[in-house]
Amino acid sequence: MIYNKITAIAVIFMSALTLQSHANSIIAIVNDDVITWNAISSEIEPESTREEKLKLVNLQIDLALQIQKIAEIGLEPSNDTLESALINIAKQNSLTFVQLKSLSQYGEIVTKVSQNISINSLRDYALKGIEVSPTQSEIDIELLLNPSPKELTKQIRVSQIVLSSINSTESSLSDDELFNNLLSSILNDISNGSSFSDLAKLHSQVPSYKNGGLSDWFDYNSLPQIFKDVLDSLTINQISDPFKTDKDWRILKISDERSIDPHLTKIFNDLTKRNTDKYYNNWVKSLREDAYIDILEDKL
Repeated sequence: MIYNKITAIAVIFMSALTLQSHANSIIAIVNDDVITWNAISSEIEPESTREEKLKLVNLQIDLALQIQKIAEIGLEPSNDTLESALINIAKQNSLTFVQLKSLSQYGEIVTKVSQNISINSLRDYALKGIEVSPTQSEIDIELLLNPSPKELTKQIRVSQIVLSSINSTESSLSDDELFNNLLSSILNDISNGSSFSDLAKLHSQVPSYKNGGLSDWFDYNSLPQIFKDVLDSLTINQISDPFKTDKDWRILKISDERSIDPHLTKIFNDLTKRNTDKYYNNWVKSLREDAYIDILEDKL
């Protein structure tokens, strides 16, 4: 009985060693790096074919080549960029940054986030100066296959000055009164010839201040009702009175408006993404030309 127990334990121990050894088995060499079985094991099913395993290995080779190119060019994210991304991930998951750092998988998260930021930078590097917008011919072909219902959507661009915080320690006025007074003063400066754009750069407290308060294009129907109420009372370039939202105080004007075909916009964006992905994937494949790659197929 004791012998049988010892034998069973030995078998279990040897099996564990075998599995650990298999996980660390080298299945490919890419220049000075190696790819182990562990890199693809989580995506392999019992019925996976040799071809499917080989495809996974090639994906890992492409990843290794990208990481090597990132190191060669120096595209790793700065500490500030990485920390900012991690803070955003914590917020998205209703965690503080300290709580995120306390997770057992924090090291893996940092590695993955850093890798994603780096690869996005590499894509920008590879695509710099490359035209990936679809041709009219590509758009026409797609429209033949998938005609537009021609339902137009109203879009607008606004310029705005947004205030979300104000120093009220030396005033007997309420915050709302201070916000209203400051925006009224800004309106008076504009009426006396000052530039809306310059004043937005000076006073506005949202990222669009860098563009003189000018926003991206918004779908009118998706805007909150409070904005629609203000915008409906304005003509192009007419500036609103100060108004309060749930989070801040604003003045704004309609800088431009247009009607677009959202179906056509989607086709354009989908084709652009397709062209971008195709170019970048081919660019990554081209990294193989000067690389030493050895796939140990007998390990698959």
